[in-house]
Amino acid sequence: MHNSGTGPTVAELVPERAIVLHFVDPQAERSVLSWAYDLAQVGEDATRLIFRFKLDAAPRWVWGLGYPLLVEIPHFVMERKMLLGIKERAETPR
Repeated sequence: MHNSGTGPTVAELVPERAIVLHFVDPQAERSVLSWAYDLAQVGEDATRLIFRFKLDAAPRWVWGLGYPLLVEIPHFVMERKMLLGIKERAETPR
């Protein structure tokens, strides 16, 4: 994700089903950010993409106050555009 070679690691990969990415804080030796993309069959010829994002940063009270305003709103805009782009590509006949 970054030209320095740093970024998330693949924590779980289920081919044609799911991928989970973690960004680990080397100082805390724990996952700080995670992204999960999961495909769920919802019909004979329909699939739903479920996206989950998790942030576990310290100190939690600071992130609890600042996250909704500073991160959540722009993150929502970015995620929505990303998911609409995926939807468009998935539904475009080849």
